[in-house]
Amino acid sequence: MNDPTSSRSFFLGFPQTSLRPLGDAVTNKNQKEKMNVIGIIVELGIPRMSKGSDYVLIMRIVDQWHHKDEVLVSIFTKKLEDLPQAKHCGDIILLYNIVMRPHEGTPSLVFQKQYSSFALFEGKSSTDLNPYHTSSTFCLKNQDELYVRRARAWSLHFEPDGGGTEYLIYLKDIKDGEFCDLVCKILLVSEVSQDEWVLFVWDGTDAPTLTFDSEQDSEAASLLPSHQDPLSLPREAVCTFPSVGTILRVGGFSDNPGFGQYFQGWNQWFNVKGIIMIDCQLMIVCLARTINILDLIYLKRLNCKDTC
Repeated sequence: MNDPTSSRSFFLGFPQTSLRPLGDAVTNKNQKEKMNVIGIIVELGIPRMSKGSDYVLIMRIVDQWHHKDEVLVSIFTKKLEDLPQAKHCGDIILLYNIVMRPHEGTPSLVFQKQYSSFALFEGKSSTDLNPYHTSSTFCLKNQDELYVRRARAWSLHFEPDGGGTEYLIYLKDIKDGEFCDLVCKILLVSEVSQDEWVLFVWDGTDAPTLTFDSEQDSEAASLLPSHQDPLSLPREAVCTFPSVGTILRVGGFSDNPGFGQYFQGWNQWFNVKGIIMIDCQLMIVCLARTINILDLIYLKRLNCKDTC
């Protein structure tokens, strides 16, 4: 259980700081008060247009005393390139001048483009105290470097749950027409037409052979993206695919500026929520990068293949 009062020990022995523990920040009743927080990124969404004219990025963060209930952070900027460009889940984010606002009944933190700022630091594998990406107005307070070091030290022993829910399954267990959640690796992003994207995903397991009724629901069929022939993929891309486990095609991404560029050079794990299988293709409701939790499955299967 998270205990906001015990989180104050995080600050004992360190210089005075304006940083607030996440437990204190989300329980703050004053929605106009600007706060500074630090956290470990455990889930990172896909940049998109907000309901207005801004771009928005949703992430979830934790700290040492508030890690069972992840804190939702919504970041709004005028330009797509101004959003935080985190390298990995597990990296550290420092947020200045954010406010608490309820989101669908849940306390969340909001980054406003007018006055908020951020800095991203590499996670537990690094000792570098220089941020690798900051907003244009960010100015690091010297004493806060110590809290970056403290957060990094704590993350060495932090074991995330990988975003698991009661609906989480493996690709091998997926069934036609049923909604579910997956944690899988996105191997490739391909544009099948202008601003229409297809993903190729994998989780190290073998999906079963699927059969479908001859009559396709007309509404569901209308959601299907254009067909992407696997043979049309670049050979150099196909050659990088894992040698065991099923690779499935995921559609349903359109009208999302810069979507394909967001995945360039990636080979990371994602928490894919609200999936439905339609006509041998996966359609996604929500997509967010998450902590790597399934590579071990692939390594075990690969070792077995090599020794058998």
